[in-house]
Amino acid sequence: MSQNESTWSDPVHAFAALGVPAPSDEQKKDWAETQKSWSEDASRQLLAAIAASLDAGIYKTEAGKVVADALSLLKQNKALERLAWHCHVQMSSAPWGGKCDIGQWPKLPDELGDGVRLFYALVFLSCVPAIRKFHKERGISDEVSLDTLADLELWTNEEKRLSGTWGFKQMGWLSNHFSGRLYKLGRLQFESHPYSYNFQAFRNKQDRRVVLFAGSGQKFRADGLFDGINGVHDPQAWTSAFTCDTQTLRGTPIDPKLGIARREPLSLKADEWTCVLSRHEPTLGVHIAATGPMDHAHCGESFRQACAFFPKHFPERPFRAFTCSSWLLDQYWEDYLAPDANIVRFLSEWYLYPYPYASDHQHIERIFDSKFDPKNLDANPQKSSVQKAFVQHMQAGKRWKMGASLLWPEDLDWGKQVYRKMPLFT
Repeated sequence: MSQNESTWSDPVHAFAALGVPAPSDEQKKDWAETQKSWSEDASRQLLAAIAASLDAGIYKTEAGKVVADALSLLKQNKALERLAWHCHVQMSSAPWGGKCDIGQWPKLPDELGDGVRLFYALVFLSCVPAIRKFHKERGISDEVSLDTLADLELWTNEEKRLSGTWGFKQMGWLSNHFSGRLYKLGRLQFESHPYSYNFQAFRNKQDRRVVLFAGSGQKFRADGLFDGINGVHDPQAWTSAFTCDTQTLRGTPIDPKLGIARREPLSLKADEWTCVLSRHEPTLGVHIAATGPMDHAHCGESFRQACAFFPKHFPERPFRAFTCSSWLLDQYWEDYLAPDANIVRFLSEWYLYPYPYASDHQHIERIFDSKFDPKNLDANPQKSSVQKAFVQHMQAGKRWKMGASLLWPEDLDWGKQVYRKMPLFT
């Protein structure tokens, strides 16, 4: 390695040249590790991987040409080239459990040149061969592989639509795709992750109904939602409780239709019930990509595909339930939209429960592109039924909130609204 090249192995020098804050001890350590594999051929490898990914059709729209033009950044700026290698090595080693701390990647200033906002899109493109190799080793089809990675283009186009400038900011989200955790199967995406919320579910051994209990110590408002969501606190907030012994299960039950906690405790005979989900157990998170209408039949087909896909390709990672948190799971939609509306039909299939971090931020982001005036409600667009419903609800002095939900594979009978027909509290 030449003396000039060795200077770029120093993260302090490289970060200074990039015009970003001096590296932390963790960044220094990571940089030293990734630069061990740097060689004179590394630059050619990087550019070749990006070119191959573009040829593979990851980008199919105008965004592809813009991203390709941004390649000149790596050819003209040594510090950016070495940063690209640093990120490339980290991400390429991430499939299914590898460490890649996206939060340690520096935010690059616009002064570095045209196209710098697409720098991390180039990094992800350079990692396409690695993740596709992983997919192939797992027997995953090219169709699923390319459909999954197409989110890179979707979020590049989304940045242009929202800001008017080409860019890519969703590195954290795309790390799920490039680590082998997330797959797009038809209309929906499915991500393997542990269940992280303080709820516990039990199934009756005879009639197969499911009851979800809130874990102890959680504060709920009188309306059964978490205290403090949307900044609203209830002076009369109450605290959930749950106890379990060989005789009795007793605690705060969750209404699956309304997605709220009920204050009156429920008692069940312990020997008649089996635990079917606890905190930290494996689940499949469901995500609804912004790629068009949520056709109900297509969503059901995605669930059926997921039930076959994950046991086949990842048998060592069994999952207990599907889970989802989204603005689309706000039970209030049923008060405004028709029963056959896609949103209503979708949320009706789930066991709804309160989301501890609920707000209406995601509603505004998705429905109004984050351009919403809460002080002049009538001035907001009301062209679609969803926009009209949102404004009408706000005019009534109410707030929207994200909802959360669960669905067990053994209950998958799409279209039958299984949890709404279970006699849960009898």
